Amino acid sequence: MGVSRVSPGLLLTLALLITRLAAWWARPLHEQGWLHLRIGGHFADGLGLRFNPGEPWEPVWSSLAPLWSAGVGALLAVGVEPQVALLALQLCCECAVLWGLARLLADRPRVCFAAQACYVCLPQLARSGVGGSEASLGLALSLHGLAGVRSVREGWLRGSSAGLLAGLALLVRPEALLLACFGRTRRFFLGFVAAALPAVLVFLTQGPLPPLEPVWQSEHVLSVLRRSLLPHDWLLPLLPLVLWGVRSAWRDPACSGARALLTLALGTLCAQAAFPHPLYSWNLALVWTAWCVALALGVEVWQPRNERRQRALLAGGVLVLVVLAAVTRSPVHERVHVPLIRWAESQSRLEPRARVLSSDVGAIGFGWRGTVLASEGWLWPPARRLEAVNNMLREAQPEYLLLSCERDRLLALRSDPWVLEHYQAVRRFSPDGSQELAPAPEQLPSTHRSDYLLFRRR
Repeated sequence: MGVSRVSPGLLLTLALLITRLAAWWARPLHEQGWLHLRIGGHFADGLGLRFNPGEPWEPVWSSLAPLWSAGVGALLAVGVEPQVALLALQLCCECAVLWGLARLLADRPRVCFAAQACYVCLPQLARSGVGGSEASLGLALSLHGLAGVRSVREGWLRGSSAGLLAGLALLVRPEALLLACFGRTRRFFLGFVAAALPAVLVFLTQGPLPPLEPVWQSEHVLSVLRRSLLPHDWLLPLLPLVLWGVRSAWRDPACSGARALLTLALGTLCAQAAFPHPLYSWNLALVWTAWCVALALGVEVWQPRNERRQRALLAGGVLVLVVLAAVTRSPVHERVHVPLIRWAESQSRLEPRARVLSSDVGAIGFGWRGTVLASEGWLWPPARRLEAVNNMLREAQPEYLLLSCERDRLLALRSDPWVLEHYQAVRRFSPDGSQELAPAPEQLPSTHRSDYLLFRRR
């Protein structure tokens, strides 16, 4: 069967699988992915959605995406290998995203194909799609919820199911609450409430709300705007076409699906800008998907009408992404994550009551069978009170410290005589294979790069 006779949906699905598998092979899991594997493992063992089950400060908000963590845990409970379980769930959700775009843009077939092709080939979306986070599931539920809103007059079942999907999205992404603004009928709201009420109950079982307060910081707002409009700097030449596509979506009555997605993306962008937290790629998956739709609208006039040319462009985009994955393949998984997890698994069996303090709790948390104290975030409540790692070491005195090799972190540690007296560097996990246990701070980067020094209490 010739390529020209393959249905567009099947061709796009094959292209999606190729790009996602290439991204999976080329880049390591996000910390968020390892975190879901640890929480999902505890869920599979009947310990609930807990990061440190049995500790006195539990429950805390271990997972902001309990539906995703529980799904991972369900596969682990039936014996699926952890990383395979995560990849299988993500690929299914990514295919559901393509289907959701097809439903949302069904009235504009050429725009739909272009938007799907852009979604398939954009490296940033390929990375977030298989990085281990809940981004794909949240995006799929949001797209199908929006698509269902547009067809609520086609029956009670379809209208209520749209609300149900929108409500379930709350168990994946908190900003999915914005989907309630798109409901136009009673049956949508009944479906939304039917899913939202259990979601609220699930969140209540995870302890008190994290201390999140909206604070508009100009530097953070500008960073969110820049990353939203430009997933990467080399996409700058396409920005005028994206803006033209946004204009077309608001002026053309036939673009109701694209307009709904762009409106939701704008609300998500405002939510991200309001809270000055680290901006990770998976938080912008919906915004970048809307970017793809806007670009497809912006280039509609210049799109080739010949189907073979469209497919040739798709094949070219897939080839570029695969080559890019091969050229930029990261050594972090083989040189950092794998040895770190192996050490954590073996050492935690030898010292089941030992504790590890770390700012990055993903890979070490997945491998360590005991308690992991998170020096950042809200997984370990005392961290917010103690603030500095040196203070945490004095109070908790954990058996191990996993320190990210950054200039400021190492200087702060070495400036404290008590820490130097009680903790000794014993191992290093570095992407470049370095085993130097006393690196010069001036030779270290000021930003994170998955390079860790392991300290043991003397």
